Amino acid sequence: MPADYAVLQLYTDRAGENSQSALIGHLTAMMKREGLSPCGREEAEQTVAFAPCAAGWAVYDDCAERLCIPSMDTLGRGLSRRLRCRGAGLLFSNGELLMRLYANGRTRDTYITSRQMFGGQIRLYAWADCRRHALHWRPLLKEPAGVRELAETFSQGQHAAGQEAEPPVFERLRTLLGMDQAACYGFKSLELEQPEGLVTLYFACDTTVKQKLTDRLFGTARGVGTTAGACLRQTQRADAGENSPAPKH
Repeated sequence: MPADYAVLQLYTDRAGENSQSALIGHLTAMMKREGLSPCGREEAEQTVAFAPCAAGWAVYDDCAERLCIPSMDTLGRGLSRRLRCRGAGLLFSNGELLMRLYANGRTRDTYITSRQMFGGQIRLYAWADCRRHALHWRPLLKEPAGVRELAETFSQGQHAAGQEAEPPVFERLRTLLGMDQAACYGFKSLELEQPEGLVTLYFACDTTVKQKLTDRLFGTARGVGTTAGACLRQTQRADAGENSPAPKH
C-alpha cells in the first residue's frame, strides 16, 4: 500500500461554474466560514492546493494530509455542494484505505479496506455489504466496468487489508473509478510531483483572538484525525448507539 496521504477527487468538468477561478472563489468562501482568510505562505495555518486531473479536479489539503477526516469532509461536502458534483475522498493510513463518497453536500458512502473492525473475521454478509458500496459508487464507474466487478474489488480489499494484493486493490479501484495518477499522492508530494496547473491557496485565522463559541465552552481545537480504521469503527459504534467510541491502539 502507498505511504500515508490524503486527496480529494472532484468529478466535474473544468469550465464555466466549475472553472479554476470559480473553484478559488468557492474555497475562499468556505474557508471564510471556518474563520480563515487568504494570507501569505509564511503566515498560513492551513494550505489547500488543487490541479486538473482526469476526473476533474484533485484537491490537496495539509490538514487532511495529517489524517484530519473532518477537514476532508469539510472540503468534500462543501465543494460537492457548490460545484453540484460528486467527489471521492481518499485517505491512506497504516496500510488501510478509507474512501468517502460525497455528492451534493452529503457523505453518501464510506468504504475501508480493514478487517480489524470485524474482530479479524469477515462478516457473513460481506458480499452484500460490498455490493451496497458498489451501488453507491456506480455513478463514477467507467465503461465497460459493471457493479459486479466493482463489488468484487471492494470485497478483495477487505480480505487483503494490510497485505500486498496482486494486482493491488487500489490500482483496480482507481481504474474502475476513472482516477489518474493524481490520486496516487498527497499534499506532501506536491513539490516532487509538480502537477501541471497547480494552484496553491494559503489561509490564516482572521484574528488571533477569534474563536468559535463551542471552542470557548468546551476547549475543542482543530486536531488531526484518527487512523482510517479507527474513524470507521467510531462511526459504526455511533450507529449502534455507543456514545463514547474507544480509540484505536
